[in-house]
Amino acid sequence: MMNSGIKKHELSELRQQIAEIEERQFMCLNEPDKEQEKLSNIKSYRIRNKKDKNYIFPFGYSSLDECLDGGIFLNALTEFRTDEARHVGSASGFVWILAQQMQKLIYNLEPAYGTLPILWIGEVSAKLEGGQIYPPGLLSLGIDPSQCIFVQPRTLNDALWAAELAAKQTALATTILEVRGNPGELDMAGTRRLHLRAQAAKRPFFLLKQSSEPEATAARTRIFIKPAAASSKILPSQQKFSNSLQYSAFQLLLEKSKSPSLQSFILEWNHDAQSFHKRTDQDWAKNQDHDQHTDVDVYKYQSSNFVDRSSLSGNGPNQAKEMGRVVAFG
Repeated sequence: MMNSGIKKHELSELRQQIAEIEERQFMCLNEPDKEQEKLSNIKSYRIRNKKDKNYIFPFGYSSLDECLDGGIFLNALTEFRTDEARHVGSASGFVWILAQQMQKLIYNLEPAYGTLPILWIGEVSAKLEGGQIYPPGLLSLGIDPSQCIFVQPRTLNDALWAAELAAKQTALATTILEVRGNPGELDMAGTRRLHLRAQAAKRPFFLLKQSSEPEATAARTRIFIKPAAASSKILPSQQKFSNSLQYSAFQLLLEKSKSPSLQSFILEWNHDAQSFHKRTDQDWAKNQDHDQHTDVDVYKYQSSNFVDRSSLSGNGPNQAKEMGRVVAFG
């Protein structure tokens, strides 16, 4: 039972603090006039800043967007995590794709700023298992590396310092902070600072955690990411392209969302259309149905004029030197 010594107004203040973290209204228990005025101010602020549908990125699928209260908010902290280091590549790719979509959306909403850059901050231990970002590889995701800023601080404290400064900048399209594990500095208080700064700047902040465990944070949404099996390419003749891969697939588990229960979705990224596609169990079963699609061996349909590549010249001026006695230098 609750201690009778706790006053009602203290309980009301505690509920208010929890409500502000969870971004929902609270029911006041004391001083109705003052509390109602405060509640009205909070409500009007949220209508202007949080519930603006223009500042939400929807995936375009009602079941998924409904769980996310409309989609990914541009003025909030969103957390992504993996439980194994081998899944970092998939999670990182998904977060970068999402950041690029945010970049486009902000450009459409605020064209006066032009195309704003994406800032990536990599904590020092995050690259030990996950590796470093390879900028040319971002081109395969449709991301221009020249529109990105890469920061690699020496310590975790430096990374958090840079992240808090970046979170309040309107000159950035998205900030991505990649860390390893569950740093104590990114607890409820630490993540709440990032969330409030992103909220004030109306810019998305993505927190990517490698090899982490679920924990309570101030993030509006937390998504667990792991790679999903890719579908096979289906030719216009409804034949399956032998040993082919179609689109990158991501399995998402909504650990913290509007839904009271865990929800799982599989999204495929169509690079050509620059859009996500939700894959259902029926789509997967249809793609894997060997009775409906016959495999096509591409090597059977090579041109009759196909010949082997010509070998290198045997008497060119730049021939390999004969092996000498020196094999290494100390």
